[in-house]
Amino acid sequence: MEPLNRVLLVANRTASDPPLVEAVRRRAEGGSAVFHLVVPATPQGLHRVVDPEVAGLLAAAERMRKALPLLSAAAGTAVTGHVGDANPLAAVADALKPARIRRDHPLHPAGAALAVAAARPAEQGSRAWSARAARL
Repeated sequence: MEPLNRVLLVANRTASDPPLVEAVRRRAEGGSAVFHLVVPATPQGLHRVVDPEVAGLLAAAERMRKALPLLSAAAGTAVTGHVGDANPLAAVADALKPARIRRDHPLHPAGAALAVAAARPAEQGSRAWSARAARL
């Protein structure tokens, strides 16, 4: 039996963009893999100062809601996800905490490799994102 690879996707505004969906499709075709999407709850505008802890949660949840069906279709299996910390590095650290990961969770490290794809902001252009997605 082929080993199961676990892939952590970290994307905000690019969560449902075609380059990420295509990278997931290619990775899924390359062997057994499960995917988990973390969408950082990045506050926008004055909310970054006024209420940074709660700002961005609704927008991130909406992005995740739109992205999960697209990514699941590309993966050929259900992609799980959650809204993470506004700081992408903290969101990754939180996603990998043993307390968050049950033994049956797709990110549980038992016998698996983990790849992290960090999306660049959309305003930096899709070419930069495509280069990173291709390495997934």
